[in-house]
Amino acid sequence: MPNRERKRLLAYLVEDVTLLKFPAEGETRIHIRFKGGKTETLTTQNPKSSAQQVKTRPEVVELVDKLLDDHICAEIADILNDRGIRPGGSVRRGQASAKFTDLRVNSAAALPQDGRRPLRSYGRF
Repeated sequence: MPNRERKRLLAYLVEDVTLLKFPAEGETRIHIRFKGGKTETLTTQNPKSSAQQVKTRPEVVELVDKLLDDHICAEIADILNDRGIRPGGSVRRGQASAKFTDLRVNSAAALPQDGRRPLRSYGRF
């Protein structure tokens, strides 16, 4: 059935739809009012932005910071890969097998912890 027909059928059933976004809670509530008078409320989770999907998790950044006391970036990459920890970009399509490299560890170490300053300042390895 073409989309045009689906929309027409939906218009026969639905009187009104109201979307209420709650960004702090990360959800959207959908209130549906049908022609017969019945109402229905649905709740959905808001999708994450592309940047949020690929961001390295804070606990991984903290682990990298601790490991930097005793290891170089290449060793940390091996440790993270051995533990099965994947970089944030591995959630993208076709990147499921992505692993940490010394450059990814170096960039994770430079991520701001509080939004104002980098964790550490390092030269190139």
